[in-house]
Amino acid sequence: QSFYKSGTSWVDYGARGNGNFRIKAYTNNVSESTAVTGVSVAADTTTIEVGGTTTVTATVAPSNATNQDVTWSSSNKKVATVAQNGVVTGVAAGTAKITATTEDGSYTASVTITVDAKILTGISLSQTSATLKVGKTVQLTVSYTPSDTTSSKTVTWSSSNTKVAKVSSKG
Repeated sequence: QSFYKSGTSWVDYGARGNGNFRIKAYTNNVSESTAVTGVSVAADTTTIEVGGTTTVTATVAPSNATNQDVTWSSSNKKVATVAQNGVVTGVAAGTAKITATTEDGSYTASVTITVDAKILTGISLSQTSATLKVGKTVQLTVSYTPSDTTSSKTVTWSSSNTKVAKVSSKG
């Protein structure tokens, strides 16, 4: 058999004795894949509040691996959820392990995310003083900082001088 190269293909002239010939074409366009050998995970921050978010990032090794795709999962979706783009959202106070699993080879890596409750840092009253005539009332209300705190919002009302002013359990 005789071959010659034409562009990126090899051509086989085949048998020449009878004047007929056959052509076989070969291509150099063979795609070689590079297998995944591992994965690592990093987070922008590992502590978030309820309702807060952070982003986790997977780094597939080697960097030239053909399939860089990972699937994200959470060990405790009641504490933190993770979207397939790596955005983690705090759901309730606690900890959750966020794991990346490679599509090629099922390699895994994880990071632990701690979700803190939105802790009450202060309260304020709608009024800090009032002048009233005997027998009249004023309704006091409480504002919380932060307003969306997950801490208890139970308030115990009291008067510093019950001979002058009394306060109900509702303010």
